[in-house]
Amino acid sequence: MSKINIFTRSILFDFLKDETLDKEIINELKKHEKLNKKIRHSNEGGFHSEFIKNKYICDKILYKAFKLVTDTYKIKNKTNFHLANLWINKNNKYHFNTSHVHPSSNFSGVYYLNVSEKNGELVFLENDMYSMDDLHHFFDTDEFSSRCVIRPKKNMFLLFPSSFTHMVNPHYEDLDRISVSFNIRLKDG
Repeated sequence: MSKINIFTRSILFDFLKDETLDKEIINELKKHEKLNKKIRHSNEGGFHSEFIKNKYICDKILYKAFKLVTDTYKIKNKTNFHLANLWINKNNKYHFNTSHVHPSSNFSGVYYLNVSEKNGELVFLENDMYSMDDLHHFFDTDEFSSRCVIRPKKNMFLLFPSSFTHMVNPHYEDLDRISVSFNIRLKDG
C-alpha cells in the first residue's frame, strides 16, 4: 500500500540575531507611535504601524527571506524577490489579530523581537476547515489537523505562502509583543 501527499506547502523558519536591526525596528516603532501613525487591519488592539521604508530594516528582512527560500528550494529561471511592504506590530496584554491572508504577494513573513512566554501563538488555519472536522480525534497523526500552532521565540523568522489563513492569539503577560510583518512578491527576472 502507498500514500500520496498532495498540496504540500511549507512554513520556513530560522533565527535572525542582529542587534542593529532590533534597535532600528524599535526606533521606527517609537517614531510611528509618537506621531500616532498606525493603521487597522486584522489587529484588535495594539499598534500596527504604517508601512516602514527604513532601508536597513527592509534590506535585512528581504535578504533573510531570499536566503531562506533559496536555501530551501531550487529556483527556476531568474527570479527577483521584491519586498512589497513591511510594518511593525505591537500587541499588548489581551490584544490579538483576527484570521486573515495577505493578498497580492507570494510569501508573507514575521520576525519576532519580543514575545510572550505563554500564549500569543501564531495559528495557521486550513482554508477548508469543515472538510476534516474532528477527523484528527480518531488518528494519532497531525495529518488531519485543521490548524497549525507556532509558539514564537525571540529572533524567530518565519516565512509562509501568503494564501495561508492565519491569526495571532492574545497573550496575558504585562509586556509588549513586538514583531515585524512583511510581504514578498516574486517576479521573473
